[in-house]
Amino acid sequence: FTTPFFAGIIARFYLKEKYTIGHIIASVFGLAGIVLIAKPTFLFPTDTPSDAPWWYVLVPLGTAAFMGWSYVCSRIAGASVSPITISFYLAICQLTGGVVYQTGSKAEFVNASCFEERSPLVVCGLLSVAIYLCLNKGLAIEKSATATLIRNCDTVMAYLVQIFIFKAETD
Repeated sequence: FTTPFFAGIIARFYLKEKYTIGHIIASVFGLAGIVLIAKPTFLFPTDTPSDAPWWYVLVPLGTAAFMGWSYVCSRIAGASVSPITISFYLAICQLTGGVVYQTGSKAEFVNASCFEERSPLVVCGLLSVAIYLCLNKGLAIEKSATATLIRNCDTVMAYLVQIFIFKAETD
C-alpha cells in the first residue's frame, strides 16, 4: 500500500505530475493502514519478543519504492513501448528478486508436485500477466499515483472477500 505514495512522489519530481490533496489523503490512509496491519513493536509494545530486527521493515519499503519507480518508468515509456515488453521486464525483475530472497532467507523451496496443485498457480500467473498488461496500458493514459491507487484496490477486494465470503478471522 505504500507503492502509490512512492509512485506519486517520484512522478511529481520526474514527470511534474500534480500530487493532489486527494493523493495525499489516500497516501496517509494507506500508510496508517500499513501501520495498523504491521503493528510495529515500537508503536504497539508486546510481551512477546520478536525474532526479526526492526530494520526488516526496510525490505517491503524498498520493494514499494522500486515498484513505484517501475510504474513511473512505465508511464515515461508511454505508448512507445509495448505493454507486453514492459510486463516481460517486470516479470524478469520479480523473478530475480524472488530468487534472491529465496536464497537469502534459506527457506526450503517447495515445488508443486501434481496437476491439482500446479493448475491454480498457472491460472494465477496468467491472470497476473493480464493484470500487468492492463496496468501498463492504463499507465500510458493515467497519472502514476492514481493508477497505483486503483491497482491496490485488488488487495482490498481480496481482503473483503476473505472476510465476508470465506469467513476468515482477522487479528
